[in-house]
Amino acid sequence: MFDHASAPYGKDALVREIAALGFDVPPGPGAGVSLPVAVDAVLSSSDTAEQFLARLERLLGVGIPVCLSPSLSGEESVVIGAWQRFCELLRDFLLDRGLEGRRLAICMAAHLMPAEAWCLVADAVLGRGPRYLFLDSLLFRCHAQDWLRQRVESTWRFLWRHTGQARPVLPVYGGAVRSVCPLLSGEVALSLLPVGGLLSPRQSAWLPVELSLPRFATPAGRLDEGRLHRHLRRMLCLADQLIDLTEWPGPGQAADARQNRRIAVMLGGFGELVAQNGDDPGDFAVLNRLSGIAAGIRRVLKDESTKLVALSGPVPALSPIDLTAAWLPGSGRELWQSAWQDALQKCAVRHRNLVVMSPASVLPPGADGRYADLLPVIAHADAWSFASPVVLAGAGPTAWRAFHHRARAVIQGATADSFVAAGA
Repeated sequence: MFDHASAPYGKDALVREIAALGFDVPPGPGAGVSLPVAVDAVLSSSDTAEQFLARLERLLGVGIPVCLSPSLSGEESVVIGAWQRFCELLRDFLLDRGLEGRRLAICMAAHLMPAEAWCLVADAVLGRGPRYLFLDSLLFRCHAQDWLRQRVESTWRFLWRHTGQARPVLPVYGGAVRSVCPLLSGEVALSLLPVGGLLSPRQSAWLPVELSLPRFATPAGRLDEGRLHRHLRRMLCLADQLIDLTEWPGPGQAADARQNRRIAVMLGGFGELVAQNGDDPGDFAVLNRLSGIAAGIRRVLKDESTKLVALSGPVPALSPIDLTAAWLPGSGRELWQSAWQDALQKCAVRHRNLVVMSPASVLPPGADGRYADLLPVIAHADAWSFASPVVLAGAGPTAWRAFHHRARAVIQGATADSFVAAGA
Protein backbone atom coordinates (compact mmCIF):
# COMPACT_ATOMS: atom_id res chain seq x y z
CA MET A 1 0.00 0.00 0.00
CA PHE A 2 1.19 3.50 -0.86
CA ASP A 3 1.02 6.51 1.39
CA HIS A 4 -0.95 9.48 0.06
CA ALA A 5 1.91 11.70 1.19
CA SER A 6 4.29 9.96 -1.23
CA ALA A 7 2.34 11.15 -4.28
CA PRO A 8 3.18 14.47 -5.99
CA TYR A 9 0.88 17.34 -5.17
CA GLY A 10 -1.54 18.73 -7.75
CA LYS A 11 -3.98 17.37 -10.28
CA ASP A 12 -1.70 17.57 -13.32
CA ALA A 13 1.10 15.77 -11.48
CA LEU A 14 -1.28 13.01 -10.41
CA VAL A 15 -2.52 12.57 -13.99
CA ARG A 16 1.08 12.39 -15.27
CA GLU A 17 2.04 9.73 -12.75
CA ILE A 18 -1.08 7.69 -13.57
CA ALA A 19 -0.12 7.92 -17.26
CA ALA A 20 3.43 6.80 -16.47
CA LEU A 21 1.95 3.68 -14.87
CA GLY A 22 0.23 2.77 -18.16
CA PHE A 23 -3.25 4.23 -17.64
CA ASP A 24 -5.04 7.19 -19.23
CA VAL A 25 -7.24 9.78 -17.52
CA PRO A 26 -9.42 11.54 -20.14
CA PRO A 27 -9.21 15.35 -19.99
CA GLY A 28 -11.93 17.27 -18.23
CA PRO A 29 -13.85 16.87 -14.99
CA GLY A 30 -14.85 13.24 -14.72
CA ALA A 31 -16.91 11.51 -17.41
CA GLY A 32 -18.93 14.56 -18.44
CA VAL A 33 -22.58 15.35 -17.77
CA SER A 34 -25.84 13.61 -18.57
CA LEU A 35 -28.39 16.38 -18.90
CA PRO A 36 -32.09 15.41 -18.75
CA VAL A 37 -34.45 17.68 -20.64
CA ALA A 38 -38.25 17.69 -20.65
CA VAL A 39 -38.79 18.78 -24.24
CA ASP A 40 -42.47 19.71 -23.79
CA ALA A 41 -41.67 21.89 -20.78
CA VAL A 42 -38.87 23.70 -22.62
CA LEU A 43 -41.15 24.42 -25.58
CA SER A 44 -44.07 25.60 -23.46
CA SER A 45 -42.30 27.68 -20.83
CA SER A 46 -39.83 30.46 -21.55
CA ASP A 47 -38.52 30.27 -17.97
CA THR A 48 -37.83 26.54 -18.27
CA ALA A 49 -36.19 27.04 -21.64
CA GLU A 50 -34.01 29.83 -20.29
CA GLN A 51 -32.85 27.75 -17.33
CA PHE A 52 -32.05 24.73 -19.48
CA LEU A 53 -30.19 26.72 -22.15
CA ALA A 54 -28.23 28.70 -19.56
CA ARG A 55 -27.01 25.51 -17.92
CA LEU A 56 -26.12 23.99 -21.27
CA GLU A 57 -24.17 27.12 -22.22
CA ARG A 58 -22.22 27.02 -18.94
CA LEU A 59 -21.21 23.42 -19.55
CA LEU A 60 -20.34 23.64 -23.24
CA GLY A 61 -18.66 27.01 -22.77
CA VAL A 62 -15.92 25.47 -20.64
CA GLY A 63 -15.58 22.36 -22.78
CA ILE A 64 -17.45 19.86 -20.61
CA PRO A 65 -18.87 16.95 -22.66
CA VAL A 66 -22.67 16.78 -22.46
CA CYS A 67 -25.14 14.04 -23.33
CA LEU A 68 -28.77 15.14 -23.59
CA SER A 69 -31.41 12.73 -22.31
CA PRO A 70 -34.75 13.97 -23.71
CA SER A 71 -38.22 13.05 -22.53
CA LEU A 72 -41.35 13.61 -24.65
CA SER A 73 -44.99 12.56 -24.56
CA GLY A 74 -47.98 12.39 -26.90
CA GLU A 75 -48.96 10.89 -30.25
CA GLU A 76 -46.17 9.93 -32.62
CA SER A 77 -46.67 12.86 -34.99
CA VAL A 78 -46.89 15.29 -32.07
CA VAL A 79 -43.69 13.92 -30.52
CA ILE A 80 -41.76 14.14 -33.78
CA GLY A 81 -42.95 17.71 -34.33
CA ALA A 82 -41.98 18.70 -30.78
CA TRP A 83 -38.56 17.11 -31.22
CA GLN A 84 -37.92 19.07 -34.41
CA ARG A 85 -38.94 22.36 -32.80
CA PHE A 86 -36.73 21.63 -29.81
CA CYS A 87 -33.72 20.85 -32.03
CA GLU A 88 -34.29 24.06 -34.00
CA LEU A 89 -34.52 26.08 -30.79
CA LEU A 90 -31.32 24.47 -29.57
CA ARG A 91 -29.52 25.05 -32.89
CA ASP A 92 -30.42 28.73 -32.99
CA PHE A 93 -29.30 29.23 -29.40
CA LEU A 94 -25.98 27.48 -29.93
CA LEU A 95 -25.26 29.37 -33.15
CA ASP A 96 -26.00 32.64 -31.40
CA ARG A 97 -23.50 31.73 -28.65
CA GLY A 98 -20.84 30.41 -31.04
CA LEU A 99 -21.20 26.84 -29.75
CA GLU A 100 -21.29 23.71 -31.89
CA GLY A 101 -24.39 21.47 -31.84
CA ARG A 102 -22.47 18.53 -33.27
CA ARG A 103 -20.52 18.30 -30.01
CA LEU A 104 -23.70 17.30 -28.19
CA ALA A 105 -24.28 13.62 -27.55
CA ILE A 106 -27.91 12.50 -27.38
CA CYS A 107 -29.26 9.37 -25.73
CA MET A 108 -32.89 8.77 -26.67
CA ALA A 109 -35.17 6.11 -25.19
CA ALA A 110 -36.24 3.84 -28.05
CA HIS A 111 -39.92 3.87 -27.09
CA LEU A 112 -40.37 7.65 -27.40
CA MET A 113 -40.47 7.84 -31.20
CA PRO A 114 -39.30 5.91 -34.29
CA ALA A 115 -35.51 5.82 -34.22
CA GLU A 116 -35.23 6.85 -37.86
CA ALA A 117 -37.19 10.06 -37.28
CA TRP A 118 -35.33 10.91 -34.08
CA CYS A 119 -31.88 10.57 -35.62
CA LEU A 120 -32.79 12.16 -38.96
CA VAL A 121 -34.07 15.31 -37.26
CA ALA A 122 -31.20 15.53 -34.77
CA ASP A 123 -28.51 15.08 -37.43
CA ALA A 124 -30.11 17.44 -39.93
CA VAL A 125 -30.64 20.25 -37.43
CA LEU A 126 -27.80 19.85 -34.91
CA GLY A 127 -25.13 17.99 -36.88
CA ARG A 128 -23.86 14.43 -36.61
CA GLY A 129 -22.85 14.29 -32.97
CA PRO A 130 -22.65 11.11 -30.86
CA ARG A 131 -25.97 9.24 -30.80
CA TYR A 132 -27.16 6.53 -28.41
CA LEU A 133 -30.45 4.62 -28.33
CA PHE A 134 -31.52 3.21 -24.96
CA LEU A 135 -33.18 -0.18 -25.43
CA ASP A 136 -35.62 -1.31 -22.76
CA SER A 137 -36.77 -4.88 -22.17
CA LEU A 138 -39.38 -4.78 -24.96
CA LEU A 139 -36.59 -4.69 -27.54
CA PHE A 140 -35.27 -8.04 -26.27
CA ARG A 141 -38.54 -10.01 -26.31
CA CYS A 142 -40.76 -11.76 -28.82
CA HIS A 143 -44.20 -10.17 -29.23
CA ALA A 144 -47.55 -11.46 -30.46
CA GLN A 145 -48.91 -8.01 -31.38
CA ASP A 146 -48.04 -7.14 -34.98
CA TRP A 147 -47.52 -3.43 -34.35
CA LEU A 148 -45.13 -4.07 -31.46
CA ARG A 149 -43.22 -6.74 -33.32
CA GLN A 150 -42.84 -4.42 -36.32
CA ARG A 151 -41.61 -1.59 -34.09
CA VAL A 152 -39.00 -3.86 -32.48
CA GLU A 153 -37.80 -5.18 -35.84
CA SER A 154 -37.65 -1.67 -37.27
CA THR A 155 -35.50 -0.46 -34.37
CA TRP A 156 -33.01 -3.30 -34.72
CA ARG A 157 -32.81 -2.81 -38.51
CA PHE A 158 -32.13 0.88 -37.93
CA LEU A 159 -29.27 0.09 -35.53
CA TRP A 160 -27.83 -2.54 -37.87
CA ARG A 161 -27.75 -0.10 -40.79
CA HIS A 162 -25.58 2.22 -38.72
CA THR A 163 -23.06 -0.48 -37.79
CA GLY A 164 -19.62 0.27 -39.16
CA GLN A 165 -20.45 3.82 -40.21
CA ALA A 166 -18.15 6.69 -39.31
CA ARG A 167 -20.75 7.85 -36.78
CA PRO A 168 -22.88 4.86 -35.74
CA VAL A 169 -25.95 5.05 -33.55
CA LEU A 170 -24.99 2.92 -30.57
CA PRO A 171 -27.35 0.68 -28.57
CA VAL A 172 -27.42 1.05 -24.78
CA TYR A 173 -28.96 -1.45 -22.34
CA GLY A 174 -28.70 -2.85 -18.84
CA GLY A 175 -30.02 -0.18 -16.53
CA ALA A 176 -28.13 -0.99 -13.32
CA VAL A 177 -24.77 -0.71 -11.59
CA ARG A 178 -23.53 -2.70 -8.62
CA SER A 179 -21.23 -1.86 -5.74
CA VAL A 180 -17.98 -3.56 -4.79
CA CYS A 181 -19.21 -3.32 -1.19
CA PRO A 182 -21.96 -5.80 -0.22
CA LEU A 183 -23.26 -3.30 2.34
CA LEU A 184 -24.25 -0.88 -0.45
CA SER A 185 -27.12 -1.76 -2.77
CA GLY A 186 -27.16 -1.74 -6.54
CA GLU A 187 -28.50 1.38 -8.23
CA VAL A 188 -30.75 2.13 -11.19
CA ALA A 189 -28.61 3.46 -14.05
CA LEU A 190 -30.50 5.29 -16.80
CA SER A 191 -28.20 8.28 -17.43
CA LEU A 192 -25.50 8.10 -20.08
CA LEU A 193 -22.26 9.99 -19.47
CA PRO A 194 -20.57 11.07 -22.71
CA VAL A 195 -17.01 10.02 -21.85
CA GLY A 196 -16.97 6.33 -22.72
CA GLY A 197 -20.75 6.13 -22.97
CA LEU A 198 -20.96 5.08 -19.32
CA LEU A 199 -24.47 4.14 -18.17
CA SER A 200 -24.80 5.43 -14.62
CA PRO A 201 -27.16 6.65 -11.88
CA ARG A 202 -28.57 10.14 -12.27
CA GLN A 203 -26.12 12.95 -11.36
CA SER A 204 -23.41 10.48 -10.44
CA ALA A 205 -19.74 11.51 -10.64
CA TRP A 206 -17.15 9.08 -12.02
CA LEU A 207 -13.41 9.47 -12.41
CA PRO A 208 -12.58 7.51 -15.59
CA VAL A 209 -9.23 5.73 -15.87
CA GLU A 210 -8.65 3.81 -19.09
CA LEU A 211 -6.81 0.48 -18.96
CA SER A 212 -5.84 -1.31 -22.18
CA LEU A 213 -4.61 -4.80 -21.31
CA PRO A 214 -2.23 -5.14 -24.31
CA ARG A 215 -0.07 -2.43 -22.71
CA PHE A 216 0.80 -4.98 -20.03
CA ALA A 217 1.26 -7.92 -22.42
CA THR A 218 3.96 -9.26 -24.67
CA PRO A 219 3.48 -8.99 -28.45
CA ALA A 220 2.30 -12.61 -28.28
CA GLY A 221 -0.55 -11.65 -25.95
CA ARG A 222 0.86 -12.98 -22.67
CA LEU A 223 -0.22 -10.69 -19.84
CA ASP A 224 2.25 -9.69 -17.11
CA GLU A 225 -0.29 -9.84 -14.30
CA GLY A 226 2.28 -9.18 -11.58
CA ARG A 227 3.29 -5.83 -13.10
CA LEU A 228 -0.34 -4.99 -13.90
CA HIS A 229 -1.47 -5.62 -10.32
CA ARG A 230 1.37 -3.53 -8.86
CA HIS A 231 0.50 -0.63 -11.14
CA LEU A 232 -3.20 -0.96 -10.36
CA ARG A 233 -2.54 -0.60 -6.65
CA ARG A 234 -0.46 2.53 -7.14
CA MET A 235 -2.93 3.98 -9.64
CA LEU A 236 -5.88 3.57 -7.26
CA CYS A 237 -4.07 5.48 -4.52
CA LEU A 238 -3.41 8.35 -6.93
CA ALA A 239 -6.91 8.28 -8.41
CA ASP A 240 -8.38 8.46 -4.91
CA GLN A 241 -6.60 11.78 -4.41
CA LEU A 242 -7.62 12.96 -7.87
CA ILE A 243 -11.30 12.69 -6.95
CA ASP A 244 -10.81 15.39 -4.30
CA LEU A 245 -8.95 17.69 -6.72
CA THR A 246 -11.53 17.46 -9.50
CA GLU A 247 -13.87 20.40 -10.06
CA TRP A 248 -17.12 18.59 -10.77
CA PRO A 249 -19.56 20.25 -13.21
CA GLY A 250 -22.41 20.82 -10.78
CA PRO A 251 -23.50 20.50 -7.15
CA GLY A 252 -25.21 17.15 -7.76
CA GLN A 253 -22.06 15.54 -9.12
CA ALA A 254 -19.90 17.20 -6.47
CA ALA A 255 -22.11 15.74 -3.75
CA ASP A 256 -22.05 12.30 -5.36
CA ALA A 257 -18.25 12.44 -5.66
CA ARG A 258 -17.96 13.14 -1.93
CA GLN A 259 -20.53 10.50 -1.01
CA ASN A 260 -19.60 7.59 -3.30
CA ARG A 261 -16.05 8.19 -4.62
CA ARG A 262 -16.73 6.32 -7.86
CA ILE A 263 -13.73 5.32 -9.98
CA ALA A 264 -14.34 3.89 -13.45
CA VAL A 265 -11.39 1.71 -14.42
CA MET A 266 -12.47 1.27 -18.03
CA LEU A 267 -11.10 -2.16 -18.79
CA GLY A 268 -10.57 -3.20 -22.41
CA GLY A 269 -8.43 -5.28 -24.71
CA PHE A 270 -9.51 -8.84 -23.88
CA GLY A 271 -10.16 -9.63 -27.52
CA GLU A 272 -6.75 -8.29 -28.55
CA LEU A 273 -5.03 -10.63 -26.09
CA VAL A 274 -6.81 -13.61 -27.63
CA ALA A 275 -6.04 -12.52 -31.20
CA GLN A 276 -2.38 -11.78 -30.46
CA ASN A 277 -1.94 -15.17 -28.83
CA GLY A 278 -3.66 -16.97 -31.71
CA ASP A 279 -6.19 -18.55 -29.35
CA ASP A 280 -9.61 -19.84 -30.32
CA PRO A 281 -12.20 -17.49 -28.75
CA GLY A 282 -14.66 -20.37 -28.71
CA ASP A 283 -12.39 -22.47 -26.47
CA PHE A 284 -13.78 -22.67 -22.94
CA ALA A 285 -10.23 -22.64 -21.53
CA VAL A 286 -9.66 -19.25 -23.15
CA LEU A 287 -12.82 -17.88 -21.57
CA ASN A 288 -11.71 -19.25 -18.20
CA ARG A 289 -8.31 -17.56 -18.54
CA LEU A 290 -9.78 -14.18 -19.44
CA SER A 291 -12.38 -14.47 -16.69
CA GLY A 292 -9.57 -15.10 -14.23
CA ILE A 293 -7.76 -11.99 -15.46
CA ALA A 294 -10.88 -9.83 -15.05
CA ALA A 295 -11.67 -11.29 -11.62
CA GLY A 296 -8.07 -10.70 -10.54
CA ILE A 297 -8.18 -7.05 -11.57
CA ARG A 298 -11.43 -6.48 -9.69
CA ARG A 299 -10.07 -8.30 -6.63
CA VAL A 300 -6.83 -6.26 -6.58
CA LEU A 301 -8.73 -2.99 -6.89
CA LYS A 302 -11.20 -3.98 -4.16
CA ASP A 303 -8.39 -5.10 -1.83
CA GLU A 304 -6.53 -1.83 -2.34
CA SER A 305 -9.74 0.14 -1.80
CA THR A 306 -10.19 -1.76 1.46
CA LYS A 307 -6.65 -0.88 2.54
CA LEU A 308 -7.27 2.80 1.84
CA VAL A 309 -10.08 2.72 4.43
CA ALA A 310 -7.50 2.55 7.23
CA LEU A 311 -5.73 5.62 5.82
CA SER A 312 -8.62 7.82 4.69
CA GLY A 313 -11.84 6.27 5.97
CA PRO A 314 -14.61 4.30 4.24
CA VAL A 315 -16.77 5.57 1.41
CA PRO A 316 -19.04 8.15 3.10
CA ALA A 317 -22.16 6.48 1.66
CA LEU A 318 -21.74 3.88 4.41
CA SER A 319 -21.92 6.44 7.23
CA PRO A 320 -25.67 7.15 7.30
CA ILE A 321 -26.63 3.48 7.27
CA ASP A 322 -27.89 2.79 10.79
CA LEU A 323 -31.07 0.74 10.88
CA THR A 324 -31.24 1.14 14.64
CA ALA A 325 -31.24 4.97 14.74
CA ALA A 326 -34.90 5.12 15.81
CA TRP A 327 -34.72 2.17 18.20
CA LEU A 328 -35.01 2.56 21.95
CA PRO A 329 -31.81 1.91 23.90
CA GLY A 330 -31.37 -1.68 24.96
CA SER A 331 -29.65 -4.98 24.29
CA GLY A 332 -31.34 -5.48 20.91
CA ARG A 333 -30.08 -2.17 19.59
CA GLU A 334 -26.60 -2.80 20.97
CA LEU A 335 -26.51 -6.24 19.35
CA TRP A 336 -27.45 -4.89 15.94
CA GLN A 337 -24.96 -2.02 16.22
CA SER A 338 -22.23 -4.47 17.15
CA ALA A 339 -23.09 -6.64 14.15
CA TRP A 340 -23.00 -3.58 11.91
CA GLN A 341 -19.57 -2.57 13.16
CA ASP A 342 -18.32 -6.11 12.53
CA ALA A 343 -19.69 -5.95 8.98
CA LEU A 344 -17.95 -2.60 8.42
CA GLN A 345 -14.65 -4.03 9.60
CA LYS A 346 -14.94 -6.87 7.12
CA CYS A 347 -16.53 -5.17 4.10
CA ALA A 348 -15.90 -1.41 4.09
CA VAL A 349 -14.19 0.04 1.02
CA ARG A 350 -13.06 3.51 -0.03
CA HIS A 351 -14.91 3.52 -3.40
CA ARG A 352 -18.46 2.43 -4.25
CA ASN A 353 -17.63 1.34 -7.81
CA LEU A 354 -14.37 0.45 -9.52
CA VAL A 355 -14.56 -1.56 -12.75
CA VAL A 356 -16.32 -0.59 -16.00
CA MET A 357 -16.42 -2.75 -19.13
CA SER A 358 -17.97 -2.55 -22.57
CA PRO A 359 -19.50 -5.42 -24.54
CA ALA A 360 -17.01 -4.49 -27.27
CA SER A 361 -14.05 -5.10 -24.91
CA VAL A 362 -14.05 -8.78 -25.94
CA LEU A 363 -13.72 -7.90 -29.65
CA PRO A 364 -10.40 -7.27 -31.40
CA PRO A 365 -10.36 -5.45 -34.76
CA GLY A 366 -11.76 -7.82 -37.39
CA ALA A 367 -13.48 -10.02 -34.80
CA ASP A 368 -15.87 -12.68 -36.06
CA GLY A 369 -18.93 -14.11 -34.37
CA ARG A 370 -16.92 -16.61 -32.29
CA TYR A 371 -15.80 -13.78 -29.99
CA ALA A 372 -19.34 -13.52 -28.63
CA ASP A 373 -18.46 -16.59 -26.55
CA LEU A 374 -16.18 -14.34 -24.48
CA LEU A 375 -19.03 -12.10 -23.29
CA PRO A 376 -19.28 -13.72 -19.82
CA VAL A 377 -16.04 -11.85 -19.01
CA ILE A 378 -17.92 -8.55 -18.75
CA ALA A 379 -19.88 -9.92 -15.76
CA HIS A 380 -16.88 -8.90 -13.61
CA ALA A 381 -17.69 -5.19 -14.08
CA ASP A 382 -19.58 -2.91 -11.70
CA ALA A 383 -20.92 -0.76 -14.54
CA TRP A 384 -20.98 -0.90 -18.33
CA SER A 385 -20.13 1.50 -21.15
CA PHE A 386 -21.33 1.67 -24.74
CA ALA A 387 -19.23 4.14 -26.75
CA SER A 388 -17.32 1.38 -28.58
CA PRO A 389 -19.28 -0.05 -31.53
CA VAL A 390 -19.78 -3.79 -31.93
CA VAL A 391 -18.49 -4.85 -35.35
CA LEU A 392 -18.40 -8.54 -36.30
CA ALA A 393 -16.61 -9.35 -39.54
CA GLY A 394 -18.68 -11.48 -41.89
CA ALA A 395 -21.66 -11.52 -39.54
CA GLY A 396 -25.13 -10.47 -40.61
CA PRO A 397 -27.81 -8.62 -38.68
CA THR A 398 -29.05 -11.77 -36.92
CA ALA A 399 -25.66 -12.61 -35.39
CA TRP A 400 -25.01 -8.95 -34.53
CA ARG A 401 -28.36 -8.67 -32.78
CA ALA A 402 -27.75 -11.97 -30.96
CA PHE A 403 -24.45 -10.54 -29.65
CA HIS A 404 -26.32 -7.68 -27.96
CA HIS A 405 -28.94 -10.06 -26.57
CA ARG A 406 -26.17 -12.13 -25.00
CA ALA A 407 -24.37 -9.06 -23.66
CA ARG A 408 -27.53 -7.78 -22.02
CA ALA A 409 -28.17 -11.20 -20.47
CA VAL A 410 -24.69 -11.17 -18.95
CA ILE A 411 -25.22 -7.68 -17.52
CA GLN A 412 -28.63 -8.60 -16.12
CA GLY A 413 -27.14 -11.70 -14.53
CA ALA A 414 -24.31 -9.72 -12.96
CA THR A 415 -26.74 -7.33 -11.28
CA ALA A 416 -29.44 -9.87 -10.41
CA ASP A 417 -28.27 -10.20 -6.81
CA SER A 418 -28.98 -6.49 -6.27
CA PHE A 419 -32.25 -6.05 -8.18
CA VAL A 420 -33.65 -5.94 -11.66
CA ALA A 421 -33.87 -2.32 -12.77
CA ALA A 422 -37.35 -1.13 -13.63
CA GLY A 423 -37.87 -1.17 -17.36
CA ALA A 424 -34.38 -2.49 -18.05
